[in-house]
Amino acid sequence: MEIVNCVLPKKKASMRLSKPKRRTMKFTEVQKKALNAIFEVTEKPPRETMQMISEHLQLEFKTVLNYFNRNRQRQLDLQRQQIQTENQ
Repeated sequence: MEIVNCVLPKKKASMRLSKPKRRTMKFTEVQKKALNAIFEVTEKPPRETMQMISEHLQLEFKTVLNYFNRNRQRQLDLQRQQIQTENQ
């Protein structure tokens, strides 16, 4: 039995060891309204408050944390953009 010249088929890139693709998180209208209302009151709520929010809205803590981090970053970006347009 000669196996020396045996050519194995190449695996496709999609079949390699890769993490399963994550689905994009879509907030419900109720979740969006609640998160936006809380953000207007406080842009950086304490960790305990975010934990309560995540439990109440049935979201993962990480999702709530990311929401506040991203919203703060968006506000900074908007402020920078407004300053740039005013200076031109």
